[in-house]
Amino acid sequence: MLALIPDLLFRMDQNAVFLDYAGASSELYYQRKDFIGKKAEEVLPNDIAVLIKEKIHLTLSEKTLQTFHYQLEVPGKGRQYYEARMVVYDANEVLAIVRNETEHIKAQQTILDNLANLRGIMEATDDVLLLLEADGTIIESNEEHAKRFNLSRDQIIGKNAFDLLDKDTAKSRRALLNEAVTFGKSVINEDFRAGIYNETRIFPVSSGGAPVSRVAVFSRNITEQKKLQEALLASESRYRTLFENLSQGVFFQSADGKVIEANEAALYLFGLTRDQFL
Repeated sequence: MLALIPDLLFRMDQNAVFLDYAGASSELYYQRKDFIGKKAEEVLPNDIAVLIKEKIHLTLSEKTLQTFHYQLEVPGKGRQYYEARMVVYDANEVLAIVRNETEHIKAQQTILDNLANLRGIMEATDDVLLLLEADGTIIESNEEHAKRFNLSRDQIIGKNAFDLLDKDTAKSRRALLNEAVTFGKSVINEDFRAGIYNETRIFPVSSGGAPVSRVAVFSRNITEQKKLQEALLASESRYRTLFENLSQGVFFQSADGKVIEANEAALYLFGLTRDQFL
């Protein structure tokens, strides 16, 4: 039965001699016959042997559980990570329960790497990026978002996003968030706050078909685009006024010769209606 458990169980005496073993043989650094009756320093790297002897002494002298971690290069497996728990077995012996934590450590590292990659992406843009609870509490934010409120990222996380806005803006954006949460669909909106035009996109976040409880928010400063649009509209208006009030007849043709625009003077000159001329 003990051979089926994933942990390694070693009984050792006060001199760090291996007395007995139970557990999964596939996890062993050596075969059982190669280490039973031998001291830790005879079968393990010196630094690990020293650590084991230190923990045996503490376990027996203090009569308390000792937990420690170590790494070991295992032939055919590479570097492995272990967690060991050592308890008193009798007056001069301890029981070491060792678990291979390699897959867990690697999974944790993958998560940390992914978070670091995400952080890099979030901070590489001038756009506002944040993750909110359904009630508006900020779970994650980039520095660009925090900077707009003269705060750091650490200071802004945990605050309610709507408490940072003026009453009218907060009301309109809360309505957008509620719409995304209620219907599970992304919403897009433009508004003007603190001298800045913003295009805000709110995306519902759910997992495994569960109700939406979070939203991702992407907000872009579109002030320059708005100014350019306004300038183009003003220019178009000036052009249109000039075009329509010229005394000379003016018309435009496409590359194939079709008339695509004409002013009133041109229509009068040719004696045609706009529909006839176009």
